[in-house]
Amino acid sequence: MAEPLCRPCKEQQQDVVAHRIVGKTPMCDAHFRSAMGMLPLGAGPGPVKKKTEERPMAKRIDGATRVAIRTDAAEGMNLNNIAKKHGVAWGTARDIVASADTKIPRVERGGKPAARRGRPPKSAFGKGGVELVTLTVTAELCDGIWATLPLEKKVALLNRLAEAN
Repeated sequence: MAEPLCRPCKEQQQDVVAHRIVGKTPMCDAHFRSAMGMLPLGAGPGPVKKKTEERPMAKRIDGATRVAIRTDAAEGMNLNNIAKKHGVAWGTARDIVASADTKIPRVERGGKPAARRGRPPKSAFGKGGVELVTLTVTAELCDGIWATLPLEKKVALLNRLAEAN
């Protein structure tokens, strides 16, 4: 069987083999791409050229700038403002402040001290207002606890008591 010919090319008196069928119309790649609104092959923007401009070498931060950054941080200036003032990146300002000999408190926007992050305090008198309960060890308490223990826990407890004595 003969390969189908591109119908738009055939109308232009050209015999081009159709590689795709759109609906019921056989089309060559060029007419298919134009029908789909794509650029013709080889008509793209061309190869991408990489920029060859050289970046300037990062400047060294001298001791005076480091001291100035640390004093600004100790006075309560925000790290973003410190970075802009001294012409350094935010991460550089953060690293200089973090490597100070004395601990400089973190400051949020507006100059107020930053909230502590991490775990809440391990106090029993935390935000929930929980109070500690003191238990007096009695024979009834021991019997109640012993009755609820599974057999393997009872054996393990007796073995530990025997080792301790």
